[in-house]
Amino acid sequence: MISVFFNDNSNSLTLKNLNLDFDQCYKLFSDIMRIKDNSLGIFLDEKTIQFYNEGNNKILVEIINKPSFLNPQMFATFDDSLNIIKDIYEKNSISILPQMKFVDITSESLEEVLNKK
Repeated sequence: MISVFFNDNSNSLTLKNLNLDFDQCYKLFSDIMRIKDNSLGIFLDEKTIQFYNEGNNKILVEIINKPSFLNPQMFATFDDSLNIIKDIYEKNSISILPQMKFVDITSESLEEVLNKK
């Protein structure tokens, strides 16, 4: 079962374990993720993917990989992020996407990894 959580930092609001269908998740993402520094995550089958708004239509998409903290990450636009969410709901699965890079979040950022190339 898909569970959604979000952080609305502008309103100091965090909610977890929301059982939302795609339409509800789409609306929540559309509302919450228009604001910089807000985030939304989806938990499914022991996997978590999180979307973090960095501003300027740049969303960090990250699959949380505990305990190693070598997380697959990518930047996406608002619309691309919605398409990723739609794909998760349609396939009922969270998968590493081809454009993701593995980032050791204890020592580097996705920006740093991308600038190495």
